[in-house]
Amino acid sequence: MQKNLCPEGLLCVREFNDVPLNYTHALTGEVLSLYGKVGLSVYPNLLEHYCHEGHYCPRATHEMVPCPVGTYNRLKGRKSLLDCQLVEGGYFVDTEGSSTWSGECAIGHYCPDGSTTNYQVKCPKGTFRSITRGSKPSDCSICTSGQYCDEEGMSDTKECPQGYYCPLGTIIPEPCPEGSYGATTGLTDSKSCTPCPSGYYCGKRSLTSPETQCDEGYYCIEGAKRPEPTD
Repeated sequence: MQKNLCPEGLLCVREFNDVPLNYTHALTGEVLSLYGKVGLSVYPNLLEHYCHEGHYCPRATHEMVPCPVGTYNRLKGRKSLLDCQLVEGGYFVDTEGSSTWSGECAIGHYCPDGSTTNYQVKCPKGTFRSITRGSKPSDCSICTSGQYCDEEGMSDTKECPQGYYCPLGTIIPEPCPEGSYGATTGLTDSKSCTPCPSGYYCGKRSLTSPETQCDEGYYCIEGAKRPEPTD
């Protein structure tokens, strides 16, 4: 009998792992039992012998080859690795032989084409992402004014603490300057810090209230930095 190599995209294999294939030896006439895999006795066709989704079958292969992680294949009868499609940005594939993506990219992260995990790339410091399916760095939002983002992969912002102010994109909150204080949270710039009131001085940065009264024999106008001002 003439032997033919199995065409691309097809799998020319029969399995007999549970029930043996009995056949008669051509020379001895002995009836033998065969377990495992054997080739086909008929010419293969795409309806019955196709390579499964998530895999590809080169010419004369005896096993389907799974598409690697980061790729998938929804079609039957694929022939080569080139038929495995990179998963689209915003999604990921973390198993071999997938016929579709495994899931969406996680919050706080973005997943470029070909991602293999839902935590592929963390949004950088100074940014955050509160929804899924990020696919590129620009999908990470700049930290809003009055908030700060001091970690990678943040899904939400942190409120600027008392005594500090946080402009747009803040990583580390800025202290209110000398001569002022910050009694409330969420301040957005240095002008949001309250000037030290008359009769008091604010000689340190990041104060949350006026430090103390002016020294005896002196008076302090608004915004004083010293207890014995010379102005």
